[in-house]
Amino acid sequence: LIVLLIAQLHGAFSTSIPLAQQRDLMSIWDLISPVVSPIAEHIDTAIGTISNIHSALTNAVSSAIYSVTSWIGDKIPPLGKRDLENDAKLNLLAELRLFKLSFQQSILEILQSFLNGNLATQFRELISKLSTFLKTHLQTINNMITNLIPTMQDTIATQAITSVLHVVQVIEEVIQKVHAVFSS
Repeated sequence: LIVLLIAQLHGAFSTSIPLAQQRDLMSIWDLISPVVSPIAEHIDTAIGTISNIHSALTNAVSSAIYSVTSWIGDKIPPLGKRDLENDAKLNLLAELRLFKLSFQQSILEILQSFLNGNLATQFRELISKLSTFLKTHLQTINNMITNLIPTMQDTIATQAITSVLHVVQVIEEVIQKVHAVFSS
């Protein structure tokens, strides 16, 4: 990203400045490129990883929301006639929706820190916050699933729990990726 930006600036200047100055710019680039290139590659890798994490987790959660919604069905009984099972399903659905929105906000904050140039301090702080956020929601979703598994009675219930278990698996993978990529 940074290398491309510098190359674009160089291209813009090279058309409007004399040849001697172009050579000076190339000399400067030759001097700084060994330092700038690894940093740019690391930033590019980090942005790519965050994008992949966002895509995988958002898709898994969206699928789980759809499955849990199907499991609940079209009609939700009135408050006085609800049972614990329906409340547990609705709580799981609410947790998934909240998780999805909060996760997207966390990713937005991380990408914003890149744009603001806060690559060292704020970025590490946001990655740590994301990791804690993922672990907290992972535990909450795991507890909800554990309570709902005994109530599974049909194919739709099995599909819903399976899709939520997939979310759990993706969250665990994301936590590992975050630690692997951003702890170096």
